[in-house]
Amino acid sequence: SLIAYCPGAHYHWMTDILQRLYQILPLLPKETKFLVPHNFNHVFYDSLKALGISSPDKIVICKHDERLELGKLLWSPPATYSGMDLPEALEWVSNNITSWSLKQKQKLSTNTYSKKIYISRQDSDKRQLINEHELCIFLHSEGFKICTLSNLALADQVNLFQVAEIIIAPHGAGLVNLMFTNKGSYVLELFGSNVPRGGTCYWSISCCRGLNYYYLTGQSETSTSEDSNFTISVEKVKEWIRNIAIN
Repeated sequence: SLIAYCPGAHYHWMTDILQRLYQILPLLPKETKFLVPHNFNHVFYDSLKALGISSPDKIVICKHDERLELGKLLWSPPATYSGMDLPEALEWVSNNITSWSLKQKQKLSTNTYSKKIYISRQDSDKRQLINEHELCIFLHSEGFKICTLSNLALADQVNLFQVAEIIIAPHGAGLVNLMFTNKGSYVLELFGSNVPRGGTCYWSISCCRGLNYYYLTGQSETSTSEDSNFTISVEKVKEWIRNIAIN
């Protein structure tokens, strides 16, 4: 079973679920099929191909309201608590997907990569940065590429983060790609004043990957929701960029 907490969520799939396959995948019977959530998508499928699960007949999609009767169900417990990664399991997932992505180069979109990227959440319905336009004007002047990830193939996302040396982004699933970022790169995660319960997610990945992790908190639009849109101080972002340039 590859169905777990928050099924279909990109972050939880790439960390909580794929890390469960660490060590046990070679032990599974050859006839094993993999039960996946109803909103299984091309990124999820590519990640399984990267781990060696490439045959479509190995995938069983569980519809949202479907009940299944199974003769035998294999279930692996989590590698660790959600939001706190097991370094060797994260490394295993990262290495396999990175190796697979390198072989897909001829299939990649004509995306150009940059050493400085900002990940926008304008393709999401929560935790958007209200004053993003103001921030992006400044970031453009500093040579940053503004990216949205929802329509990018997995191999494109891997390569985007492998090239990047400075990454700025609001808290969100796109930052799970930090697992592909090279050691020593810089990360600035932006939060509202209502820091989400999963506020440790990308700090944990950064620790495993040897990244220089920082964060800034801004002001949430509402005081009741951790998923509220928010504003951030552009001056504080400028100060952070100046500081890492000096160091």
